Amino acid sequence: MVFRQGTAGDAAAVFALMKKRVRWMEQKGLRQWNENGYLAAYPEDYYARHMAQFLVAVQEEKIMAAAALFDRDENWDGDRPALYLHHFVSDPDCPGAGDALLRQAEALAQVRGIHALRLDSDIDNRALGAYYESRGYLPRGTCTDGPYVGIKREKIL
Repeated sequence: MVFRQGTAGDAAAVFALMKKRVRWMEQKGLRQWNENGYLAAYPEDYYARHMAQFLVAVQEEKIMAAAALFDRDENWDGDRPALYLHHFVSDPDCPGAGDALLRQAEALAQVRGIHALRLDSDIDNRALGAYYESRGYLPRGTCTDGPYVGIKREKIL
């Protein structure tokens, strides 16, 4: 797997991956992006405008995972420098791609001299919360964005 910065040409593939993950959530009976209007709030043109902030994992010329990495997030106070991970998605048919991308994001933060990676996860998705906690992302409060209520998580690197 190769990691690189996203390009505007990746927007359609990343959006297609988001839609694939939403279908997977529906099949698994999970309530998250499929029920809170995520795809409408972040349509394909959003990705086209922001792909330069994305890290993508590519295998055999296909994007297997992606996430935006921002320097700030309005849901967090500015108590210390951190890198904020958003729009994190991986191909459900490529086990391990999400883990690999998460580790790469952590490594990029450290290279930039940033010693914390922050993200949030749906408050009702216990399996996802357990996934993040098993990787060292500890709860640090909650956040709300429209119908979405999340648990803010942080990993000190």
